Amino acid sequence: MKFAITYFSPIHPEMEICRRIEKASQNLGIECYFVGSDGLVLQNKKHISEIKPDFLIVFDPAHLTLFDVFTYHLLWFVPGLVNSQHAILYNALSISCDDRLGFPSERAVSYYEQFYGDVNLNFLFPSVPKNYVLPPRDIRDGSTYKAFYAGINVDSKTVRHEKIFRYLDKKGLVNLYGPRNIEGKANWKGFKSYKGEIKFDGHSLMEAANASGITLALHHEAHASFSMPTNRLFEGIAAGTLVITDKMSFVEKEFKDTVFMIDFNKSEEEKAKEIENIIIWARKNPKEAKRKIEMAQEIFLEKYELTKVIEKLCNAHDKRKKELLERSLSNCNQQYVTVIGEVHDYASLETITDNILNQDYPWLEVTLIFYCKENIKFQEFVDRLKAKFKVNVFSAYFDRKFADNSGPNIYGYLCKNVKTEKFIYSVGLQYWHRNHIRTLVEKANLENASAVYSGSYFLNPDNTQTPLVILPIKHLKEKISACINSDENLYYQSLHREFLKSSVIFDTGLLKSITEQESKFLIGYEHIALIVSSFLKENIIVYSEKVTTFLKTNPFKGAPEFQRNLYYHPVRLNSRMSLNSLQFVLREVFSQNSEFKCFLATTDSESQNLQKNALGYFDIYAFNRFKLKLKKILYILCGLSIIGILLAVYSIF
Repeated sequence: MKFAITYFSPIHPEMEICRRIEKASQNLGIECYFVGSDGLVLQNKKHISEIKPDFLIVFDPAHLTLFDVFTYHLLWFVPGLVNSQHAILYNALSISCDDRLGFPSERAVSYYEQFYGDVNLNFLFPSVPKNYVLPPRDIRDGSTYKAFYAGINVDSKTVRHEKIFRYLDKKGLVNLYGPRNIEGKANWKGFKSYKGEIKFDGHSLMEAANASGITLALHHEAHASFSMPTNRLFEGIAAGTLVITDKMSFVEKEFKDTVFMIDFNKSEEEKAKEIENIIIWARKNPKEAKRKIEMAQEIFLEKYELTKVIEKLCNAHDKRKKELLERSLSNCNQQYVTVIGEVHDYASLETITDNILNQDYPWLEVTLIFYCKENIKFQEFVDRLKAKFKVNVFSAYFDRKFADNSGPNIYGYLCKNVKTEKFIYSVGLQYWHRNHIRTLVEKANLENASAVYSGSYFLNPDNTQTPLVILPIKHLKEKISACINSDENLYYQSLHREFLKSSVIFDTGLLKSITEQESKFLIGYEHIALIVSSFLKENIIVYSEKVTTFLKTNPFKGAPEFQRNLYYHPVRLNSRMSLNSLQFVLREVFSQNSEFKCFLATTDSESQNLQKNALGYFDIYAFNRFKLKLKKILYILCGLSIIGILLAVYSIF
């Protein structure tokens, strides 16, 4: 087994726990990789798709982990301590998250479940592997005991727990560590007990704590309120130190009187004096203090040592993954989906085949529309698909010449042969995560939606991720209206990018909402018309709440090239003409529905005339093409005539 974790900057405090997880994994013979937001593995610079980990653990809720891998998100953000709504938004909507790991706090789990539903009963603790566990110091004379504290501790304008630390600093009872500067501010300024920075290597902090003998595991009030102690509790026990922490239900239940607990409601002055008394007691009673430490370590090693925690998580992973898959598929009600693959060349067929075979959704049928001349090399992909699914093949190849019946022929075939409850397009440059179709079908059933779309992202040619992500589309009606009413293609192109063709699944009944006349204009843009149709049928189109499709290109750079590469079609109209013709069709459709009439432009007389004549536009275009060809023929004849005259003159002289 192997897994990956998202890593932070090497100087970030969170790297401490990352290094410890790596060490715990090594103890188990499990490969552990650090993955950056660009998808590159820190250890070998390979992309995460190349190492294929069994799962990914994500620490920071703001990390956009757009990878096709089973993903656990850690629910370590404490409500009230960070911007909870920000954290919830990313966790709930924008990330390809399969499951979540939390902390065994009843109140915290209850809080999370109101947003996420089921929270995994497997937990991950900010703990320490056995490699870094230190025995308590053998102190005959406890006079050297001091309280150890490491942290940032710049809390808005003041130092967190400032009065406590000032009191202990004045008494010479504390050793303080942490970065010297935080965002331009001096950390621990004015504290004579400040000892400097500690390396984030997993063990240096433990050694410094052990040398002090006592660990201060003080928390923000939000931690105490939700009974979610920080890693300081586990670090202090593992470091072989006497722990002084805040009173909270988790600590009371698990460690009882092996640690000292302070009532959080006391004033900082009262807390400071109580800490001083505990230090004095430890100095006077080193044997009793050592015994407390040993009992706390026994509990820690049995239940919370990080190697055991990681082992439990890994052992439970396959079962949990299967359980979640079965639950999701049960929500799909065994609905069959037809994948309409648009084959333009060998490469597009290869991508389409890989997309389909990679799906974890079992109820699929395949229809391949060949827009190119079929090649014997294509058969290997067709055979691979036929080994698993029912496959139909339709040739739409017209010798690269425009045919006015291509759209009706294709749609006639689809309306007659797509017998499944839902359908989805697959095109050559658009890639699917393994859970793409399953996620869309499940959401469609839960929301009773006639169309569902996923989030999408873009990959650079070297497989590094870009931050460009398509998330829920706001003001969709208005955007479609702008597309229809605009004489410029920019609005349409914007909408076209937001709805990648293969990111949307449709009810099959929507196919019949497009007329034979309309289908003449829609080669390459069918999904936009179907989305509008979904609105008009008073059904709904919803966001899947997952990011499951991507492009290996950046459409925001050089839009014309993107359109040519992605939607090139040998039998389609030219790009400008196709866009305009689709606008006319959609205008006509909108005008038939009272709910949408208000979105149509009323001042543009030219647009109104075009709207009225939308269905006759194709004939006008055909006539214009004829005139253009006739003009070319005349030019050629004139050229030949001039050449003939010149040759005749030349022969005379």
